[in-house]
Amino acid sequence: MVYRLHFQYPGGKSPSFWFGQEEQSDWVDARMGEYGWGFPVPEELAPPPVAHEIESAPLSDVFPMSGVFAVSQRFRSIIEEFEPNVHQFFPVTLRRYKPRNKDAEPDELYFILNVCQRFDAVFSGPEKRRPITETERGDEAGKPVISIKGRTRTFSKQKIAGRHLWQGNVFGRRENYISDALADRLKKEKIKFIEIGEKYEEIDAPWDPQENIGPVLEWMAKNPDLPEKLKKLNQEC
Repeated sequence: MVYRLHFQYPGGKSPSFWFGQEEQSDWVDARMGEYGWGFPVPEELAPPPVAHEIESAPLSDVFPMSGVFAVSQRFRSIIEEFEPNVHQFFPVTLRRYKPRNKDAEPDELYFILNVCQRFDAVFSGPEKRRPITETERGDEAGKPVISIKGRTRTFSKQKIAGRHLWQGNVFGRRENYISDALADRLKKEKIKFIEIGEKYEEIDAPWDPQENIGPVLEWMAKNPDLPEKLKKLNQEC
């Protein structure tokens, strides 16, 4: 089975950190549009090395910070046990808040996660999809939009074999998926706070790009002057 992985923090008080006025502004400007797309980012776009706690709150294994997600060493170790040297984990020292007349909590080493694996594996051939529409505006105006009938998705077991954490590509862009083996391990270790959400079936069959995302590939072939990032986001991989 394949599971959708949601990084989210439950209602209530969540950890709150920032990098400092100048560092925060520079880094947010630099990383906008680069993190969270399933591709590695260059080292020069690594976050600042230290983040300061604005208000004291218990830390969890995963929490949002400045538009990305900070993860614990425990979470990183599990991911790298399954997929060593695949994803990026940029180290950030969390400097804890010190209330007046109280000792501060010790600094904590966390990591900004950037998932570095994206590909298509959902069966979305003509018999499974709704009528194709087109993107109406922006750089991708005219691009075919492929959507699946109903709420059920089926993945190619052959395409995802050996992979454990990835994002969708043409279909399911910026959505995170995990293998059943990784899902079981995250549940066993009681990682907080993530949601292991929708469950999808795998079928032991090949995934053919022309059959499943052919309209998008044809649109790309007719638009060779697309910006490089859009070419990268829409290519079959």
